[in-house]
Amino acid sequence: MDTSALSRYYNRDRGAEWMVARMTSGAAIYISAFTLIELAAAIARRGKASARTQRQAKRMLDRLDKDAASFRVLAIEQSVLDRAMVLARSGSVRGADAVQLATALQLAEIVAQAGGSPPVFVCADRELNAAAEANGLSVENPDDHA
Repeated sequence: MDTSALSRYYNRDRGAEWMVARMTSGAAIYISAFTLIELAAAIARRGKASARTQRQAKRMLDRLDKDAASFRVLAIEQSVLDRAMVLARSGSVRGADAVQLATALQLAEIVAQAGGSPPVFVCADRELNAAAEANGLSVENPDDHA
């Protein structure tokens, strides 16, 4: 799951109801360690607008901290960075998206080697979803369920 999808859940944006169902389904939620950083920064930046949004941002960050314990956070290993560089140089994704996609591809390989069902890449970025599908991943976009 990438940052754009998780932001739907925390910000209660388009597709939030579907994300709530997904997040509370009991299914494992795999994310890149980068996702936590990217999402925390986005929430904190949003909170700079006013005292009200600062309070909202603090509540969202507190919820993110609590939820993070239940996520399966994938480390950003050198192999992920190497693959992200290849993806970035292909011109099909932006830099941060390359890290997200490389992490998802590595997870798919690990799951396949273990004989498990292929993971679904949950992402609300159509361009990144297209790149994920081009690299063999199944995708779900929360916006398609709004």
